[in-house]
Amino acid sequence: MKISHKLILAFGVLILVLLVEIVLNQVISNRATQTYQTLQSEINPAVTILNKYEGINKELNLLISNRVNGDDRISSINRIKGIVEVELTYIVTELTTLHDALAEDHANRHHLATLIANTDDLIHTTLKFKDLLNIKGQENKTDLARGLYNTDFSNLTYSIDKSIKQLDINYNRAFESYNNELANNLKSVSRIILFTGAFGVILAIIITFQITFSISSSIHKLKIAALKMSKGNLDERIKVKGQNELAELGSAFNKMANALKKSFTAQEKQIEEIQSVNKELEQFVYVASHDLQEPLRTMTSYINLISELYIEQLDGNALKYMTHVEDASARMKTLIKDLLDYSKIGKEKTVTTVDLNAIVNEILLDHELIIKDSNATVVFDPLPTLNGLRMELK
Repeated sequence: MKISHKLILAFGVLILVLLVEIVLNQVISNRATQTYQTLQSEINPAVTILNKYEGINKELNLLISNRVNGDDRISSINRIKGIVEVELTYIVTELTTLHDALAEDHANRHHLATLIANTDDLIHTTLKFKDLLNIKGQENKTDLARGLYNTDFSNLTYSIDKSIKQLDINYNRAFESYNNELANNLKSVSRIILFTGAFGVILAIIITFQITFSISSSIHKLKIAALKMSKGNLDERIKVKGQNELAELGSAFNKMANALKKSFTAQEKQIEEIQSVNKELEQFVYVASHDLQEPLRTMTSYINLISELYIEQLDGNALKYMTHVEDASARMKTLIKDLLDYSKIGKEKTVTTVDLNAIVNEILLDHELIIKDSNATVVFDPLPTLNGLRMELK
């Protein structure tokens, strides 16, 4: 797999992990929010109103008991009136709201309906007490009120207190259950964040290590192979597994090595051919320096001998021809000498102090006949003395 594809896959997996974490967190957060809203809209108001009702029921029971036993204080009468006309009416409204918000099969719906009915009866019974105790001229009003309190009122307050306690138990259980659910949801969110974060970190470390190792290993192989090739080992090749960019680079490196080896092989062949040609040239120079000089010396000797022995017998033309032959021999000798000197170029590597004026004088002397035949004039300014290779400079 290509490195770019590995990186894309790795980032894709990490993004997928993050998306899963986001979705799970959102789902659990929604559950927690719903649980919290249920606590705030249903459980807490119900518990609050029931606690309030429980206190009011006890207070009303105490006030009615005192009233039956002769408590005619205006404050007690007004408090009873306030409870009946204001607080119980408000409680009935709140209980009705709670009742209507519950499903038909909810267990608390029946208890709330009973409590609402008993509360209505309590209001009517309390009003009876009020009317009964306000009747003037009736001697047995206290006995009637006491009888009503001991029967209907006591039964109602007991039933109401029983219903309140039952509802309070149910709502407290629901409150505890919702609180536990909310806590579990928050713990679940924490676990998801922890586990997905740890999984993402571990996955990132594994992917980073795997990609880094594959890259560094391949680069190290390329480095070692390049160093060996730089030292002349053109047979060095690398093996990079896979089908990624580094494997393609390794294949290109091997192709380059093959091309270099082929090129150097061709160059070595050319060098061998050049060396062979050089040997032939050296052989030619040897032949020229020895085989050509010998007949030239023989010819020069005979010309000198003829000049010495038969000079008086030669006419003007013969002497002229003899002079031409001597000049040609001299030029031939000069050519051979120049050829020998040229063959030595590049072999002498000793740097010496060279007087360029002496070099030029030697060259003019070697070419004296050519200069004369050409009617040439060579003019040069004084030249310096420098360090160099004498043969190459000449």
